[in-house]
Amino acid sequence: MSDFNSNQKDFKDRFKKKCLLHEIRRPLEGNCIVIGGMVSCGKSTIVERLAKQFNFIPYYELPNDKNNLMYILLDRMYQRVEVAPSVCQLQFLLYRFSCYRDGLKSNIDQVKVFDRSIFEDRLFAFFNMLDQPNVFEYYEKLWRDKINELLYVVGVPKLHVILSLDWETFKERLFKRNREIEIKNFERNKTYFHMLNECYVEYLKNICDTYFIPYIVIDAKQSVDEEIKLIQQKLIELKIIK
Repeated sequence: MSDFNSNQKDFKDRFKKKCLLHEIRRPLEGNCIVIGGMVSCGKSTIVERLAKQFNFIPYYELPNDKNNLMYILLDRMYQRVEVAPSVCQLQFLLYRFSCYRDGLKSNIDQVKVFDRSIFEDRLFAFFNMLDQPNVFEYYEKLWRDKINELLYVVGVPKLHVILSLDWETFKERLFKRNREIEIKNFERNKTYFHMLNECYVEYLKNICDTYFIPYIVIDAKQSVDEEIKLIQQKLIELKIIK
């Protein structure tokens, strides 16, 4: 298992070598937008507000049923139980992709708004498999297969909103929302969260540049009203709404 509270001086170099991407041909466009960002940055709140304000169809990161396998795996992952992080990431990839694909097939004329996408799953997987390079190579192959389907069969988002948080605000938000599995395992995952936060915006900007996805980076310290106003301006600019 990765000791996330040990010294990880070289993680940025490893991240850049493994996780930055290369140019591809222009993909299809799906009738949706994605809200992405760190844990506790307010994605779900924005998804809910956009859905109500603009009649978008919302898709949330986790199912409603708290007894679902996703919650069980997430709890085991945060506890750093052997094998759980890799199994969790594989399950999240398959679950999230199926939600995205099936969502875009339904009500095709209505814009969908997704709470995170499989683009971000790859970043979580990378840091959860730092000491399992062979497992990450397997994950990477599966991820790229799903990405190719997304790019050339399903379609990329019309807009990717990237929420940015500084470390201190991240911690404040995490403890304020008080989700038990995150709070009780915070010290065990502190370095893991910190590494993610260091790379999140850079990684998503690179994803969007690579896959021809328009994006906007928003400081999540702002009020939700201010965030919605900025997103609305971008949606109008891209002619997603009038």
